[in-house]
Amino acid sequence: EIDSQGNPVGDAGPIIEAFGFGPVDTVSWGLSLTRLLLGREQSIASVRSSNFDQPITASAIVIRDCSCQGAQRLPAVKLGKMGIFVQQSGRKVYLLRFDPQQFDYGDRDLTRLNLDIGLAGFVDIDHATQPDQIVWLPRGDGQLAALLFDDDDQVEAWWRLQTLGVIENVAVLPAAGIEDFSYFVVNRTVNGVTRRFIEKLAPRASCVGGVLNQQLDCALSYSGNP
Repeated sequence: EIDSQGNPVGDAGPIIEAFGFGPVDTVSWGLSLTRLLLGREQSIASVRSSNFDQPITASAIVIRDCSCQGAQRLPAVKLGKMGIFVQQSGRKVYLLRFDPQQFDYGDRDLTRLNLDIGLAGFVDIDHATQPDQIVWLPRGDGQLAALLFDDDDQVEAWWRLQTLGVIENVAVLPAAGIEDFSYFVVNRTVNGVTRRFIEKLAPRASCVGGVLNQQLDCALSYSGNP
């Protein structure tokens, strides 16, 4: 069905919904999980069509808050059917997981046992899947907070990566091998001059000794004529 101008209407048309109001209507991210989740200020919204999770259309859409935790203006990361996001304070990290009893998503604080890990505030987020699920979170003080996460084995371990510089951003790309490539934008002062480098975390196999052992803060490896 189309209107007089040739635009689709009804269930074939675009989904236009207004939710939120005043100063709390900013949507920072959307996650396609078992349901569509929208991270907004003051709450996380869960989008569905009906209790039977039929396809969402313009005439069959319901938006309800599933968490009262607001979302920081950073991306959220998807781990299978779960999501991880930085809470509105910028200092806490929450897990979104489907709760069969409530038949909707609920939240859990992943920083509850290490409140100081986010004291400096998180400024970016990404995650690596292989060889372990690690969520990378650069902090405002230049250090990198890392969350080793495995829901099946009930592993939630925080640690920090430090370097002689300021880690500003992170991006993870898939690799042909078993280990994802983790890249960081690092702000370093070299001979009194501020410079930024895009640096790749060395694979674990390159940090166990042998002919090539990549355990330096910032270096290039070269093979060829001197």
